[in-house]
Amino acid sequence: MSEQDARLVINKKLEDSGWVLTGHHKNVRTEEACDSGYADYLLLGRNGQNLAVLEAKADSFGDVYLAKDQAHGYALAMGCRYVFLANSEQLYFWDLDEGDARPIERFISPEDLQRRADLKILKKPLFQVEHQEGIADRPYQKEASDIIARLYDKGKRAFLLEMATGTGKTRLAAAIIDRFLASHQAERILFIVDRIELAKQSLESFQLAFMDKYKSARYKPGRKGEWGGASVVVATIQSLNIHFKEDFTPGYFDLVINDECHRSIYGELPRQVVEYFQATRIGLTATPKDFLKNIDIEHLNENNPKALEYRMMRDTYKHFGCEAGEPTYRFTIQDATNAIDPGPYLVPAKIYKLYSLITRESVSDEGWNVEIDGEDYTFTISQLEKKVNVPERNRLICQEFLKYAEKTPDGAIGKAIFFAVSQDHAAALTKELNALVPESNGKFAEVITSRVKNASDKAKTFRKSENYWPRIAVTVDMLSTGYDCPEVLNIVLARPIASPTTYIQIKGRGTRKHTFPDGTEKSKFIIHDFCEVVEYFEEKYDYEAPLPIPTGKGTESPEPPQPPEPPIPPEPPQPTGTLVAKSLDAMVMTQFIEVGPEGEKVDRMLYQTKWKEKIQEVATQHPELMEAAQANNFTDDVLDFINTEVLNRPNDYFNETNLAKVYRIFADITDFIKDALGIGKLPTEQQQFQDLIDFLRIEYNLNLQQVALLKMLTQQLIQSPRYAEQFDKGDYMFLNNAPFRGAGVYLGAFGDTLKPIFTQIKQSPSFKLARMH
Repeated sequence: MSEQDARLVINKKLEDSGWVLTGHHKNVRTEEACDSGYADYLLLGRNGQNLAVLEAKADSFGDVYLAKDQAHGYALAMGCRYVFLANSEQLYFWDLDEGDARPIERFISPEDLQRRADLKILKKPLFQVEHQEGIADRPYQKEASDIIARLYDKGKRAFLLEMATGTGKTRLAAAIIDRFLASHQAERILFIVDRIELAKQSLESFQLAFMDKYKSARYKPGRKGEWGGASVVVATIQSLNIHFKEDFTPGYFDLVINDECHRSIYGELPRQVVEYFQATRIGLTATPKDFLKNIDIEHLNENNPKALEYRMMRDTYKHFGCEAGEPTYRFTIQDATNAIDPGPYLVPAKIYKLYSLITRESVSDEGWNVEIDGEDYTFTISQLEKKVNVPERNRLICQEFLKYAEKTPDGAIGKAIFFAVSQDHAAALTKELNALVPESNGKFAEVITSRVKNASDKAKTFRKSENYWPRIAVTVDMLSTGYDCPEVLNIVLARPIASPTTYIQIKGRGTRKHTFPDGTEKSKFIIHDFCEVVEYFEEKYDYEAPLPIPTGKGTESPEPPQPPEPPIPPEPPQPTGTLVAKSLDAMVMTQFIEVGPEGEKVDRMLYQTKWKEKIQEVATQHPELMEAAQANNFTDDVLDFINTEVLNRPNDYFNETNLAKVYRIFADITDFIKDALGIGKLPTEQQQFQDLIDFLRIEYNLNLQQVALLKMLTQQLIQSPRYAEQFDKGDYMFLNNAPFRGAGVYLGAFGDTLKPIFTQIKQSPSFKLARMH
């Protein structure tokens, strides 16, 4: 297409964005002369002042970005801050005071461009405006706000705040918004959420934080009278998807904040919405998606560039201008629960593992085999309440919950959120709970899912302290993220969870602090695990594997084709619809776990990742560290350097003790370094106990029965802090319990060697580490 033909398209695009090319109110001139030549277009602002130049090119020119130097000369000669570069297909926008030219979907309207120019006159550095007291006053919130301010003043325009659920991300957002508005770095802010309930919560928080200082409003497509003129517009990504191009030009907002950004930027259309606006971007999340973790980028780019493109588009860190795995600011659940003076800011979890016979069999490799109407079926844990309903298991779950539920200071069942498999499963659990508490007259538990009428109102009612009923909210996914009910004392996992992101988000529903009417402070909450979720994330989940990329309908898989799976032997018939199994169920394991300061494995992996990244960064900058690790020759100079520059630094506090807690093994600091560099491999906790048993077998000439009993003992000491404590004190009465009961006379099996063997175990690093947990 020639330049003349391209100009016809450009003219139409200008008119569509509100620019006037003819008539009395014309605000666009063409072929405007200046000291640098003739500008193709000059866009005029209020009172006819020069506002922007537009350089037009024929499509054959190639990437119109290459015309930026020419346009820059025109802009300087005419005193314009803004530049557009265009042909019939491409369009770039360039604010000469802020970075480089960037692709833009349509022209910014005259009103929005003029507003930006007016704002420039009032602007002052963001860091010169202090963090406002009374909105988000916790030290880490002020630190995060200051980091953004400093980086913004240096020219950065994208930020990612990775903060644990319950640490006040929305309040922090309000403080950051206040800073941008007060400094005139922004005049209009868009706050994006992905659920209506979150939009309502966020709007309430902003209105409470700003009072009458700034107007906050909720976006509704096409109804500008309700949100026009608001400083802060709260919108769901779904509502923006409908009419965002009709209601806004790309320059309408100056700052766009994505709450739960690991979801609200995911997918083609949501990403288009976010990238549409020419604005500073801030992402808020507790669980960013690290799609570039453990990816050989060069190899993938060579063998499957489409797969690499998919990963880069979906990676949360990349989207907000951060290095892989490194947010602008991070404040973890461990930071929040371990903080003192002030703090803690969150309450820790206590985990109840409550595994039934059917649950245990369904998670096994063989699955749960059951006869229904004369046919044999085999079900996995993920098929329960999808392919088959198990009423007795649901009843058992509800009964066991009531037995162990955390109570309020006045003795009532503490508020709880049940996470069910489906809408029908939620209904079944709710019926069981209400039947078990008949005095509530059916008000004890209530289904709150997206398919229930007025679900948002029900969720709002549940979180109000003054409302006694219901005590239990039974949901599927609706309350798993962004839902704030500080009174919650119980989280019930009645469905399996495969994603660590989902698990962390669900745990976050219970971490918030709360003060009860009598002044008692909430000190903990309980996770009731009926689906072996905790064990899955502790023992089975592969944290090192790259995240899989979901593919949408009609798209090709971005991952390389995999070799065919080996043939699978035929299985028993599977149901085509939902069946009902009338099997009885019984509890086979009840275990209570106190979660230590280092958190669960799903939390600890973050510390391991940060440690590896730090050591790899140091080794890149100081090759002598890599050489020492490869030669296993750590000189005093190298160790002194590590002690000074890496260990016990603020924020991370890397040292042997903390690394031992996180990795759950004792090792020398050099072993941890070699592991981080991929040169050596750390033993597992199980391997260290096995080494101890091998030593005892040889030292005391133990027979096979004695070795088997020791293995059973050490396994129980790993799994049960209570048993480990009793063993340490010399109280061996627990050896009369299962699984030791029936295994022979335990104490008598060792004769005179009993005391020295037990002493060796207590003095071993493996047992000391088990006691730390």
